[in-house]
Amino acid sequence: MALDGITLSMLKNELAEKLIGARVDKIYQPSKEELVIALRWNGGNGKLLLSASASAPRIHFTEAQVDNPKSPPMFCMLMRKHIVGGRLVSVRQAESDRILEIAIEHFDELGDRTEKTIICEFMGRHSNIIFVDANGRIIDSARRVNDTMSSVREVLPGLRYERPPAHGKIPF
Repeated sequence: MALDGITLSMLKNELAEKLIGARVDKIYQPSKEELVIALRWNGGNGKLLLSASASAPRIHFTEAQVDNPKSPPMFCMLMRKHIVGGRLVSVRQAESDRILEIAIEHFDELGDRTEKTIICEFMGRHSNIIFVDANGRIIDSARRVNDTMSSVREVLPGLRYERPPAHGKIPF
């Protein structure tokens, strides 16, 4: 089944019930386009799969055991550094688009409370998982997009995150 804006809206509501207040326990990256976030909450735990695969972009809870690489990729290690131990504070959808934002609150190196966001863009072959700081700057992404790959927008560390161009869809 295709993941459209309406389906993502319903999925967001279901995920928010469990995710809000959950603590990030571990992060794995079994492949270049997938992240698995192990979470703990009152009364249980689970693993959230984020996939930016071109053929099947998705987000859902999973119990499947995945084979992880012997050494974690750089994106995975960066995510671990920034959000392990943090709490999920919100799950938002960008208007009626296929973009889901998961906000995580944690303490930085100086002990200050800060918020980072995992932005999941579920757009077929343009799908991506983008990690953004509180100021809207891209920390890193599963797929980096430079000016030779796209004339519309770049997705590179240090740049300000911009949503993909709207196609005139009416919010539901």
